[in-house]
Amino acid sequence: MKEYKYISVPEVVVTKKDKVNESVNAYFDIITQESIEGWQFVQVAQISLVTKSWAFKNTTEKRNVYIFAKDAE
Repeated sequence: MKEYKYISVPEVVVTKKDKVNESVNAYFDIITQESIEGWQFVQVAQISLVTKSWAFKNTTEKRNVYIFAKDAE
């Protein structure tokens, strides 16, 4: 049996021009860190979150979800 977990990350990252590589590497660092802890990267899924407010104004935010799996202990 497998155990699954996810990590939610923003779809869009605002960064300075000289920090682009650092911003991209931060996403790969998540995968590397999880693999060190025994998690295997499965896929990236995109979800949309709609936040409802009292004034009939909803906001939508798209997020990427990194899905990881490992054998259950």
